[in-house]
Amino acid sequence: MNRRNYSPNAIIAVLAVSGAVMSIMQTVFIPLLPEIPALLDCTPEQASWLITATLISSSVAIPSVAKLADMYGKRRMMLVSLGVLICGSVLGAVGTTFTQVLVARIAQGFAMALIPIGMSIMRDQIPPERLPGAVALMSGTMGIGAGIGLPLGGLIFQTFGWHAVFWVSAITGTISVIAILIVVPESPIRSGGRFDYLGAGCISVWLTALLLAITKGEHWGWSSPPILGLFAGFAIVFLLWIPWELRVSQPVIDLRTTAHRPVMLTNITTFIVGIAMYANMLSSTQLLEMPTSTGYGFGFTVFHSGLALLPSALAMVLMAPVAARIVTLFGPKMALITGGLVLAGGYLFRTFFITGVWEIMLGAIIVSSGTMIAFSAAPNIIMRVVPITETSAANGLNNVMRTMGTSVSSAAVAAVLTGITMEVGGQVFPQLRAFQVIYVGAMIAALVGVGVAAFLPRRFETSDAALAAGAAALAHQEPALLHARPHEFVLHGTVTGAGHGAVRDARVTFMTPDGEQIDFERTDAQGGYAVVLPQPGPYRVVVEADGWQRHDEVADVDRDHPPHAVDLEASVRV
Repeated sequence: MNRRNYSPNAIIAVLAVSGAVMSIMQTVFIPLLPEIPALLDCTPEQASWLITATLISSSVAIPSVAKLADMYGKRRMMLVSLGVLICGSVLGAVGTTFTQVLVARIAQGFAMALIPIGMSIMRDQIPPERLPGAVALMSGTMGIGAGIGLPLGGLIFQTFGWHAVFWVSAITGTISVIAILIVVPESPIRSGGRFDYLGAGCISVWLTALLLAITKGEHWGWSSPPILGLFAGFAIVFLLWIPWELRVSQPVIDLRTTAHRPVMLTNITTFIVGIAMYANMLSSTQLLEMPTSTGYGFGFTVFHSGLALLPSALAMVLMAPVAARIVTLFGPKMALITGGLVLAGGYLFRTFFITGVWEIMLGAIIVSSGTMIAFSAAPNIIMRVVPITETSAANGLNNVMRTMGTSVSSAAVAAVLTGITMEVGGQVFPQLRAFQVIYVGAMIAALVGVGVAAFLPRRFETSDAALAAGAAALAHQEPALLHARPHEFVLHGTVTGAGHGAVRDARVTFMTPDGEQIDFERTDAQGGYAVVLPQPGPYRVVVEADGWQRHDEVADVDRDHPPHAVDLEASVRV
């Protein structure tokens, strides 16, 4: 079917709703935790694993599934993610033991890979002028879904019982599969190649060890042997993983791309903003649920506290077009800085206005608005500075950095709330000052994120914008085709050196004849590369590699022609 038969509005709606549904899985089970020990005959510590397991499985799944999406098809891997979610949900819906429910929650976390893949498929399917808004909405679904999950989980549990939570997940997942099959076309952009199984296994191990240590450190003791062992295991596997990823032809995470200044600074900022934004959700629910005997609490149930914070989730939806407008008018760097400043302002408000429900609701709305602006900017930066064939993997890593930030935030909030306490009626509760300390800390984190974002370049080598410009230049006879990108294709090629075989780590850049960059890639161990071009035609090809003369030519590219080969001449070596 021709891609022009697919509606951009429908694609955006289906992907965004599916992303929100997946994000709901992160928090929908939280209201059930107090009841789980009695329902499944387990301890409260075991029950907490039903949240931890989902967090870890989502973080572990995202890099590998996103890389597979770049290689073998984005829609295909979205459907695989949803398939795992549905199977896990059905298992939980019919399960009667803690082990069955735990496996079900692990499978549900797997589906979070849909969000970075969805953002990448938007890049391939949505007109360039619509892309910032679409990506902003998709990126914000993590916060939107998490906010909806709290009251929704409580409502379903109270009305239909805990098995119904899984049935609802299975049904919504099935609806998402049907909608994606009908509305979302498969992306033609695939890099192909061989998947890095060892690299994927290593990253799964060190991510699991790190996140488990962070999330369980407060419960098990930061200096306890299990936590120290997890940190040590993380360090060992991580240090072994780095040289392997630098050597393998098609790594799960391209560390050279990750080390590129805009990518690195954006990921660092995302991590820090993740710390700041998650403090809002964690502290707000606990503050509303504190008993009135504390002198500051409101005695809300989990369900009612979730309802009180629902406007902050809806605010993220309303802020999506605003965030997109900021990205379009002022650039993603300014949007990232603006989001961080709004976050900081929200926490400044929360520090001093904390005694009324309306104050908590308004403060949460301000923080959520800043979160939306910041997180809409991050993927827009990532997709402008990485090779087009790596957008899913790069977005996946950015999402992992966000998850790591939320994990650190969870540990920090728990430490503050259990460290600054008071005794009321024989029970220990956090002091009101503990919440103010959290807000000041989150404000500082947001400002640090702004400081990091300030070092981003003013302008980016914009793959997507340049792709559109290149298409316009090459298809000036058919400007309407630009919006559908019907001719976009992947060109494979090789770089060799005279008498020396394959040249690895060479930067291959394709430009329009007048020098505007369209896409770039670094060659692998076999000298291979893959770039995305808008359509056949003349392109300027520039190849740069250490120890070799710079190659600059204008080549007439045909999508049906054999791979484009470049043979470099040796330069004077010192």
